[in-house]
Amino acid sequence: EDVHAVFGLTREAFAGTYESYLRLVHPQDFDRLLKAISQSIQANADYQIEHRILWPDASVHWVACRGDVLRDPDGTPMRMLGTVMDVTLRKEIELKLAESEGQLRAILDHSPALIFLKDTAGRYLDINRQFERTFNLSRDAILGKTDVELFSPVQAAAFQANDRLVLTAKRPLLFEEVATHSGGPHTSIVSKFPILDRDGIVYAIGGVATDITERKRAEEALALARDQAMEAARLKSEFLATMSHEIR
Repeated sequence: EDVHAVFGLTREAFAGTYESYLRLVHPQDFDRLLKAISQSIQANADYQIEHRILWPDASVHWVACRGDVLRDPDGTPMRMLGTVMDVTLRKEIELKLAESEGQLRAILDHSPALIFLKDTAGRYLDINRQFERTFNLSRDAILGKTDVELFSPVQAAAFQANDRLVLTAKRPLLFEEVATHSGGPHTSIVSKFPILDRDGIVYAIGGVATDITERKRAEEALALARDQAMEAARLKSEFLATMSHEIR
């Protein structure tokens, strides 16, 4: 009865015909709508589609359409019968959410750090591209798996032990973890944190791992050089002390 309002028209201005309906369809959605209708006719099935329409004031709105093709006794399509409902508010929310998720995914996938998300059973829910590159595993091969299925027993046990500490503490914790990849062991500083639902119950663990292998090697080399210098100084002092004693 109020279909005209869905299209931003008065009752008098709305013709209610298939042709008048098509004239209101957004140009970028026109071909997609015609394809859905054509497939419905060929398959002798209902069609369901959401698409944009243009109101007379040029504002863009979304509608959800569901239709059926009515045929004569010979099966020849005669006309279409359907329903249309304004879903603009829902679509705007969905599109904003998708945009926000896209922005978050871009940040995750361009981060040089390894980023991951696990459920409380230790199954991977999400990872970023750096995680894939580091362990030379695809996203599909990782999601749904646990550390036991992906890493060596020793490595997996260490990761899971730290996960349990986070679940117990229910707060972010910092760990130094060693993982084997790229031809050898790599040391990372890993920040792990609980993710809580609205009721304050932990339902996942997030993690950000920064590789500090080169820094650790530099620190070890510096420590070795310092120890060698101290040993050399000690030997020099002993030698000078001995020489002084002999001279006396």
